[in-house]
Amino acid sequence: MNFSFYYLRKALASKKRGKIIAIEGIDGSGKTTVSTEIYSYLSSRGIPVYYSFEPTYMKIGSIIHRFLRGEIPLDPHSQALLFAADRLEHLSREIIPHIKQGENVILDRYVHSSYAYQGALLNDLKWVVTINKFALAPDLAIYIDVPPSTAIKRIKKKKGSKLSVYEHARFLGKVRNIYKLFVKKGELIEIDGTKEKDQVISNALALVCKNLKLKLT
Repeated sequence: MNFSFYYLRKALASKKRGKIIAIEGIDGSGKTTVSTEIYSYLSSRGIPVYYSFEPTYMKIGSIIHRFLRGEIPLDPHSQALLFAADRLEHLSREIIPHIKQGENVILDRYVHSSYAYQGALLNDLKWVVTINKFALAPDLAIYIDVPPSTAIKRIKKKKGSKLSVYEHARFLGKVRNIYKLFVKKGELIEIDGTKEKDQVISNALALVCKNLKLKLT
């Protein structure tokens, strides 16, 4: 799909378009559980909604998944560029067509994941933000906060000892710090991910319903 992101942004200014709602957090924070529960809640109430995640399994995203599984090597700058390219493909092929139709898109990870993970990896947050400048800003971005030690325990309980290249406490601590930087900037809304699962989901749903002007039932 060929298009100009400049003119696309103007076209998407319509009040009838759906919203982009991103759920963010370090690995093991519970963001996948929360994002799927939000999708199920909205869908069950007849709200137009679409669910997706990043990295995708499109052509570029599939390369990223091979790297994450440890099958191929990628230098840190290539990783950042691939995540940014996968996001633009995701936008053009999935996210934008759905929000233009009035559907709300729930995302398990979006642009702030690149800021946090690649920013921590490269120690060059400014460059990572620059290469993602064409990504549409989310209408709501929720950050689920948990300490790295808690996240690692959850990951090991679920996956055993086989961790991905990013799933290590020291690195996740750096990632968490960048997420919190964007909380302070007002780009992310933080909720406590150490609370009981039902409470975390309820807190996230309250934010989503407020953003969509829906009554939480």
